[in-house]
Amino acid sequence: TFAVNRRDCTPRRILPSVVRCGEDLLNIEKYSEARRYIFLVVDDEPRWFSQFLPVLYEIIGQRGDIKLTRTYEETLDFLFGVESEDEIDHDDFKARGHGDDVVCLITDIFFPRAENDRTGAGQDLIRLLDSTYPRIPKIIASKAGEADDLSDIAFILPKGDPGSLQTFKDYIYDFTGMGAFLIFNKKGEGDMSEDLKPM
Repeated sequence: TFAVNRRDCTPRRILPSVVRCGEDLLNIEKYSEARRYIFLVVDDEPRWFSQFLPVLYEIIGQRGDIKLTRTYEETLDFLFGVESEDEIDHDDFKARGHGDDVVCLITDIFFPRAENDRTGAGQDLIRLLDSTYPRIPKIIASKAGEADDLSDIAFILPKGDPGSLQTFKDYIYDFTGMGAFLIFNKKGEGDMSEDLKPM
């Protein structure tokens, strides 16, 4: 489910991301044994991820896939191939799931867990990944005060703040190793339009 409106999430801006997400889901499932670069997004609010998914796709292009999950259990299944934390084999947890392919986690603090509609499951998820996959950059997209307690192990991105999308871009560039595609001429200038014209 995606959200559209007339200002931030226009259909023209959102539809390419909807198609790409569908393609990513099929690719991850079909080629599950192949090594992939996957951005894992955990949130149950379409209004939020509809705003930043186009930005994320602009950055990663075809270099990575995006996987959306909306519950704690769905996220555990994707990362570890289990339904509950008790089932995680801490000696051999990389053998199942896609955790080793994830290059960045972007999560809310509050999303469904088991029978509860909205819990602070994001806190447990961040702590779990810090102990199992400390190399994965973690972004908490939330204004909740609970996020502040995790600022030593995750980057806090306040939802909806002015400039937050640019901050999000900067973080992705700095901590995932994925920068923008830039073409420079011999003088080190970024605009090669003159150089690329046919002779």
